[in-house]
Amino acid sequence: MNISVYLNFKGNSKAVLGFYQKVFDTEKPYIMLYKEMPGAETFPMTEETKELVMHSSIYLGGFGLMISDVTDEMPFSVGNNVTLTATFDTEEEVRMRFDRLKEGAEVEMAPQTTFFSKCYSLLTDQFGIRWQLMQDMPPD
Repeated sequence: MNISVYLNFKGNSKAVLGFYQKVFDTEKPYIMLYKEMPGAETFPMTEETKELVMHSSIYLGGFGLMISDVTDEMPFSVGNNVTLTATFDTEEEVRMRFDRLKEGAEVEMAPQTTFFSKCYSLLTDQFGIRWQLMQDMPPD
């Protein structure tokens, strides 16, 4: 069984994908715009909607993340019900990713030792997504 995370945004999915690609040194994400979906030529949509991300996927260290934009006709609410956890082998990796991800973020906990990890941090990035970054190793 595979479990995937799918995130929806209100018109800024391209920026989200570019930012995460930079933060995690990934390959270029797969992106399908609304204008590229099958039957798009017969589907009524604004020029703005045509340029929004209908579906995309990006791989962050082997983990697949799917992202799309909602249209004006779709309900949208930024919530705190999704937290992504990225686990790394070394403290250096945690700190490097934290330093990149903290751009425009609300930091709840800077990288530090906890009872469950030698290096752990918690923040909400500039796009409203909550992240836990941690070293996959309990403290000595």
